[in-house]
Amino acid sequence: VRRYVMGEDWMRATTREERDEMSELIRQALEEGCIGMSYGLDYDPDTFADREELVEHAAVLNEYGAVLCPHSRRTGRRRNIGAGHRQHDKIDGITEIIDIARASKVRMNIAHLFTGWYINPQGGPEMLEEANRKATLTYIDAALEEGLDLSFDVIPPSLPTKFSGSSYLCSLFLPFIRELGGREELAEWLKVKDFREEIKDSLGRGKFFIRVAYNPNTNPRWAENIHVLSHKDPEAVDKTLADIAEERKRDAFDVWLDLISEDPDAMSAVGAASDPYADYHAIFYQHPVASVGLDTGVDDYKYVGETPTWVPPAISTYSAFVGFFDKFVNRMKALTLEEAVHKTSTQTAIRHNLKGRGVIKEGAFADIVLMDLPGLKVTGTPLNTRGKPEGIENVIVNGTPVVEKAEHTGARPGRVLKRG
Repeated sequence: VRRYVMGEDWMRATTREERDEMSELIRQALEEGCIGMSYGLDYDPDTFADREELVEHAAVLNEYGAVLCPHSRRTGRRRNIGAGHRQHDKIDGITEIIDIARASKVRMNIAHLFTGWYINPQGGPEMLEEANRKATLTYIDAALEEGLDLSFDVIPPSLPTKFSGSSYLCSLFLPFIRELGGREELAEWLKVKDFREEIKDSLGRGKFFIRVAYNPNTNPRWAENIHVLSHKDPEAVDKTLADIAEERKRDAFDVWLDLISEDPDAMSAVGAASDPYADYHAIFYQHPVASVGLDTGVDDYKYVGETPTWVPPAISTYSAFVGFFDKFVNRMKALTLEEAVHKTSTQTAIRHNLKGRGVIKEGAFADIVLMDLPGLKVTGTPLNTRGKPEGIENVIVNGTPVVEKAEHTGARPGRVLKRG
């Protein structure tokens, strides 16, 4: 909506006339059945929206009883993060959207809630992660006690591996891959000293985005969060860039470029490795207003990205809910079966005004999953994410069987859901 009204001139606050036009477009969308609205406050152009604009447009949803699902300012604008950039405080983003809920009186579901503070270096004692989550929830609880109509969803780190997927080791240099045409071309150019310096300079000036956990501009221990999963050099496999740099006695960034040059098809995973069954993972989900949000696409078992770097979807695309039930119900006993079902279906349907969904009763839409709870198993791995999950025996969508005896029937009775 913001880009439609402002065109390419969106790096500023809106005018009165622009806000009025945006409000009318929001009303039109809601009249046509939209469930609600989202703000992407880490992304262009929403990152330039001020409080007045955000509150005003959130209030439009109240006319229809619709829900606002904002992505809070978790990282800050994901552009121009150069060397010396001050790391954004995540908790400020959470308090900002709570303030929007307070001022607009809108019904709000915070999209994929994250912890309010960074812990650097990552991988410390579990009690730090536990305290981070509990401290974050005090802000949610205070808002609820105040009477705000608030809920949140969380992306499940629920898989039986330390990493939910993998990507090419070179994938974080996507702008250069697009410019050169492919991974192999990048590998060749990395043998040229001046080109390497161009990459270093571009990153140092923030010309392309790398997340905080593995961005040399914001995290002095970034190299500990890039893990090599496959490489022509067996001595590099199952190690971090920091490990390899120490062994080779070279700068970690140069080692990163060396490894890509040696093997453009090398695979990696990013983020701090953690125990997938650590108790702290359950804290958010055990909150009464929490639900599960995957933050992923819907792809078949053959899908590969159509543009560089041609990476397959993560394990969660195929097995997120299977992993969630197996982890939190079967193994950790952190949730009962009924609680897990509620958080993956009923609660979401209620919060988003999807009548007849998320319940099994006469007159409701027949959306039913029959699972072998003890037999649930995620078979995907970081290097083979498309493993077909086990334990889902039958699935019915809108009254039509789509999975029978664990095999897809070919039927596709699903539809885009509208409010009400």
